[in-house]
Amino acid sequence: MKIGFLGLGVMGPPMAKNLVKKSGCEVLGFDVAQNRLDEFAAAGGTPVKEQTDIYKQCDIIMQILPTHAIIRKSVEDAVRYGKRGNIIIDLSSTAPDIIQDLYKTVKEAGMYLLDSPISGGKPMAIAGTLAIMTGGDKEVFESVKPLLECMGHPVYTGGSGSGSVTKLVNNIIAGAYMVVMAEGYAFAAKAGIDLQTTGVYAQMISRDLAVLGPLAVTGGCLLLMFCSRRTFYPWIISIFTLVLPILLYLTNVYPN
Repeated sequence: MKIGFLGLGVMGPPMAKNLVKKSGCEVLGFDVAQNRLDEFAAAGGTPVKEQTDIYKQCDIIMQILPTHAIIRKSVEDAVRYGKRGNIIIDLSSTAPDIIQDLYKTVKEAGMYLLDSPISGGKPMAIAGTLAIMTGGDKEVFESVKPLLECMGHPVYTGGSGSGSVTKLVNNIIAGAYMVVMAEGYAFAAKAGIDLQTTGVYAQMISRDLAVLGPLAVTGGCLLLMFCSRRTFYPWIISIFTLVLPILLYLTNVYPN
């Protein structure tokens, strides 16, 4: 069995390396950046020159890609060049309606599609302890669960698109946590506490991280950067420009 991995950006490299190290399978990888392919090869992976090589050669195709347009084209190409019985695992943060649309296309071609978005950030990707929320056919999930366990803790969430919805729930909670933390520190600042010098904010964040785990990582890091007067605005904006359009879609699908 051959595994293909598409997307070796931020999260992809440690995830692909864990597959190489733990799965016992040959892992083919592709990315547009040659230096990332070189890093993948150094870890024992098999880089390919063309994306289509993965679709043609691999039985299981994993992808973690940045935009819906790229995600859609990748799945459509996997159908075009792949063979019946192939399993496509989308590890990206993809809108549920797009996943459900692609699921039908893949199913008609005699293949299978799982939506398996991840949560936990790069440290957990390196450690192989990511949260992996998977929607799709349960028997297909069970067949690839040992591979997903190479990268983290997979949980079956239900039918197609349910993994993507679960990831959105995770992001909503994380966003709310960030807002509450910001309000707390704003109150402390207005009360005269010097967040830069007293160290109170660092102690509080450390304690919160220990209790809440990965949910607090994003909020804690943002506040640390704020208190250190570092620029973080492009990062936080990018997070919510990804999530908000999907949430607007869900408000139409689930109006109540």
